[in-house]
Amino acid sequence: MSEWLTTGKMIDNLKVGQVAVSVSVPHGEALLSDKVILNENILVWKDNNRKFIVNDFTKDMKWVIVPNYVTFENAMQAVEEDKLVHFHPKENDHLIVRKEGTLTWFAHYYWKDLIDGKWTIEG
Repeated sequence: MSEWLTTGKMIDNLKVGQVAVSVSVPHGEALLSDKVILNENILVWKDNNRKFIVNDFTKDMKWVIVPNYVTFENAMQAVEEDKLVHFHPKENDHLIVRKEGTLTWFAHYYWKDLIDGKWTIEG
């Protein structure tokens, strides 16, 4: 997800284990941390594990949710399990990889690009 989210939308969209990074801090003030992570059901600052609290300062921040990239091996296992997998060859670009489908797109990449590439699993 590359669009900027309000604090409320970030909280609504963040899934367990995902990290959100602040891209816009009101008044340019410095933070102890600019990343939050959802641990189980608690939203905390990633660097110091303190609970994230919505207040007059944090409510006006803007965020992006960082994709949870997996290895090529995990991505291929997910494909085998009929999960929807995305290959991200470039910034803001992705290919959907499914078990039932053509693999002709593989020919456009070197094995190193695939093995070292960015992969995400949906759901």
